[in-house]
Amino acid sequence: MREFLRENPAALVGSLLLHLGLAAVAVLWTLDWRTRTQSPTPLPLDAVVVDSRVLLAAQREKAERALAVERAAQEAQAAAAAQAAEAQRQQEAQRAAQAQAEAEARRKADAQAAAEAAAAEQARREADDKRAADARAKAQAQ
Repeated sequence: MREFLRENPAALVGSLLLHLGLAAVAVLWTLDWRTRTQSPTPLPLDAVVVDSRVLLAAQREKAERALAVERAAQEAQAAAAAQAAEAQRQQEAQRAAQAQAEAEARRKADAQAAAEAAAAEQARREADDKRAADARAKAQAQ
């Protein structure tokens, strides 16, 4: 083996240098790889852990509020409908009263016209009777 080393020193030195270079590259690559794969820093999250019971209670409360708002809207709508129906009923009652008053006024006017016609007829009859009586009296006087 000594003879081989004496005859090929350049090859031996070259091989040794190449192997040392490979080992150095492997060590540097390992160190670089370890620095890259350090545990990542956690992201700062603004989060809160919520119990499912609390979440369900909040959802129920939200649903109840929505239901209450809906009920209030329905009650307001029903009240407005009742108020409109009451106003319409009052208008109809007022129209009926006005129609009844107009009918009563027509009846009174018709009764007064009938009374005046009867009075005029009575006056005409009395006038006719008086003329007839005057004519008879004139005829008897002659």
